[in-house]
Amino acid sequence: MSQAEDLSPQAPQRADPQPEPLDLGAYLRPIRRWKWVILLIAIVAAGGTYALTSREAKVYKSSALVYISNSDPSSPAYGPPTAQQLQDVATLFTSRAITNTVYSTLKLPVGFAGSVVVTPESGSSFVSVTASGSSPPLVAKLANAYVAAFLASQAHTVTVAEGIAAAGAKATLATIPAKGTANLLQRQTLLGDIAADEAAARTASPGASVDEPAYTPTTPSSPQPKKDAIFAGLIGLLLGVGLAFILDLADRRLVRVSSVQSIYGRSVVAVLPHVANPAPRDHGTFLTPPEFVEVMRSLRVNLRLTSNGRPLKSVIVTSALPSEGKSTCVRDLAFAYADAGERVLLIDCDLRRPSLASVFAVKSEIGLVQVLRREASPAQAVVTVFRAGPSSSNGNGSQILASGDPRARGSISLITHGERVESPAALLSSKEMTELLTIATTQFDMVILDTSPILTVSDAVPLLDQVSAVLFVARLGMTTREAAERLTDLGQRVPNMNLAGVVVNDMRDSYVDEGYSSYSRYGYSYTQPDAEPAAASATAYEAVANGDAEIAYEKAAPHEKAAPPAAPPAKDRAPRNGAKPHTPAVAKESERSSGSKPYDPASPYDPAV
Repeated sequence: MSQAEDLSPQAPQRADPQPEPLDLGAYLRPIRRWKWVILLIAIVAAGGTYALTSREAKVYKSSALVYISNSDPSSPAYGPPTAQQLQDVATLFTSRAITNTVYSTLKLPVGFAGSVVVTPESGSSFVSVTASGSSPPLVAKLANAYVAAFLASQAHTVTVAEGIAAAGAKATLATIPAKGTANLLQRQTLLGDIAADEAAARTASPGASVDEPAYTPTTPSSPQPKKDAIFAGLIGLLLGVGLAFILDLADRRLVRVSSVQSIYGRSVVAVLPHVANPAPRDHGTFLTPPEFVEVMRSLRVNLRLTSNGRPLKSVIVTSALPSEGKSTCVRDLAFAYADAGERVLLIDCDLRRPSLASVFAVKSEIGLVQVLRREASPAQAVVTVFRAGPSSSNGNGSQILASGDPRARGSISLITHGERVESPAALLSSKEMTELLTIATTQFDMVILDTSPILTVSDAVPLLDQVSAVLFVARLGMTTREAAERLTDLGQRVPNMNLAGVVVNDMRDSYVDEGYSSYSRYGYSYTQPDAEPAAASATAYEAVANGDAEIAYEKAAPHEKAAPPAAPPAKDRAPRNGAKPHTPAVAKESERSSGSKPYDPASPYDPAV
């Protein structure tokens, strides 16, 4: 069994992915996520409605209120009308005879003035006569004309009915003899009825009265652009919310930290917030973004906790798909270990699309491919890209090293890819790669491997059980559920792989989930006393990295000046393989607690390189 396998902790039994917990915030996340789409739909609906209704012709309305005391004034029965009788009255209002009378009175063609609608008032004996048209004075005249024509028609009906009754009574009177007591009484009764009928005919009551006449309107009833736009905006808002939920269901990308943890079946060990520039530089020197410093320190601690007390010597950082941020995670995790005073070796195992050489601005013709082909020794391929000073924290952090030793000087060394190959799987699964990992873990405190995306190519699969731990990187808004499930399934089929957890990358404000993003920002702000010392420290960091010890001391912040650092010998400033000049490492007085061996001059690796 190789040493790398001896150092690898026993992988805990994987738990099946648990269903995501439901909470009220889960129902609001689609709205927050698609808020601009929702607002755009509402604005377009409101603006379009306003533009359309503003061009419509103006319509004015005027109403008259009529009280119906008797639906049939010609009938002897007298009393309030029923609902059906009121409906009949409303129908009579708009009969052809009354309509012809109205337009004859107005001396206009039928229908020219507008339209009339008669509506019974619910629960009362009133009917409303409403006229609509383009002319305010004309609609008022039209409504009042309909009321007058109806009342005249009803009065005429009463007059005709009373006249007929009087004529009938007169005809009966003519047949009754004038002599005889009985005939006399009958004739007197008929004479009374005739007089009453003639009186009723002269003062005919239509059985209705005008309670409120129609007045000339001053404002149009339609269109109402503002009101219509508000209503359309509300409808658009509701449609936008519905569309947001549909889009959220159709979108298979992961946007919640809890979703990542549920699908991968592993704890989220770090959450990296979204930053505008994930790889900032200061005068050519790479810096860890301030928002990442505390997150990476926490990730280093979490990795140690997942090792179950056994030495954690090597880590693979990989992802399901490209562009999820694994190389950025590798770089900043290496800085976290180096700032803690540990010697770190980075190996770029992505032989198809390598990135670490460009990340650290290193040009090296000798790399991993040459070592695995035995064309070069490991010592020839190692390039030191960073060396932490006694108070260095990569320009962004506290001035007390996590190791607790103010003299500790961590370093980052790099083995680049060397050259691109078409079929790197054979090289990465070779015994030479196993030997390289075994030697590297004995000479460095931490070995971090950057590999190609697992689902894109399977080059890195043979390495998953050759290291102490594996980190998966998932980028919110990019990693899909299907990719995460496939990666999890692949990992479960590697029996000796120790999946330490998942690093969530690119947490944005719109993805805020259960306090993860706010915690990262809290950690950043908590460690920033002010901006000026951080800037001074960054300048000193650059000088230390370039070997200018005296300049570094002069440019350091006041609180950093404990004692001037000694200038390194000139021979230690010379670069190797095109790397930037650097300062020599400070030898450790004892073995590190992590289990690495002290520097052996006979080793194929030179930690001071």
